[in-house]
Amino acid sequence: MIPADNSSESPKKPDPPVAPPNPEFNGQNGPSEKKSGYWPFDEPQPPKLTPEEIESLLQLWDEEDEREAAAGLREILEGRGVSSEEFLRTIEQAARDDG
Repeated sequence: MIPADNSSESPKKPDPPVAPPNPEFNGQNGPSEKKSGYWPFDEPQPPKLTPEEIESLLQLWDEEDEREAAAGLREILEGRGVSSEEFLRTIEQAARDDG
């Protein structure tokens, strides 16, 4: 076990910054609407989806879509995905071809 260094020479870590209070950050209708979390953007927080909306969105994906997404995510996590440079070149080429 390593003893704690309580000497005055040890640098003290600064406290993390505290977000300023903002009564409008919790939702579109102001502070009276209770939503959890911090919304750091200027735009209003998007409304929460109902269970019915979530279910209808889930119906848009089939098993093949799920397998493709999982394979793509695995490629990215394993470093075999498209590089940022290649992605940007593809986007820039598409923009030139359309314009």
